[in-house]
Amino acid sequence: MLTQAILPVLRLADQSFAVPLSMVREILPVTQEGLQKVSGKATMVIRGEVLPVLPLAQMIGWGSSE
Repeated sequence: MLTQAILPVLRLADQSFAVPLSMVREILPVTQEGLQKVSGKATMVIRGEVLPVLPLAQMIGWGSSE
């Protein structure tokens, strides 16, 4: 169990979410200054590529969190 204690996890509303490391390609910090709106949707530019930013709450069906 020690391994689980030292791995980073996602936190949302005092709930922890574990993601298999095989599914994680990269972890990047998200700042308000780094976000841009494209067609009303939040995006970030990473290495010249515009990528969508999706709220975890919305992805798991916890309602709208925009």
